[in-house]
Amino acid sequence: MGLGKTVQVITFLLAIMRRTGTSADLNRRKNAWKRELNPWGYFEFRHMTTKTADDVLSLLKGRFLDIVIASYGTVVTTVELLKQAPISVVVADKAHVLKGGKAKTTLALKALRARACFALTGTLVQNRLDEM
Repeated sequence: MGLGKTVQVITFLLAIMRRTGTSADLNRRKNAWKRELNPWGYFEFRHMTTKTADDVLSLLKGRFLDIVIASYGTVVTTVELLKQAPISVVVADKAHVLKGGKAKTTLALKALRARACFALTGTLVQNRLDEM
């Protein structure tokens, strides 16, 4: 807790999206994950659940979203849809909960077609690197 993982990820995303934090970025924002994203950058985002997956993926395919937030369970349930989405970066928070290279969650995350993947944890990693 308090390790700054969220700020580090937001800063990374701002850099690869070539965002400056100017009013032009602010004007693009419609909704914000206020507690975390708003103080650090301006992003278009949606929280995806199994009920909203089709709508969120349609926005993602239309390049209207910068960030999609989903639980591991939602990723497992919607992996076939997510594999078709244009995903640049996958950030797996609380990566220490990923167990085993054959676990459903691990396989679902590995199936996503992203240019870069990051695993974050504030807990000592007890997994083997080949499990991630």
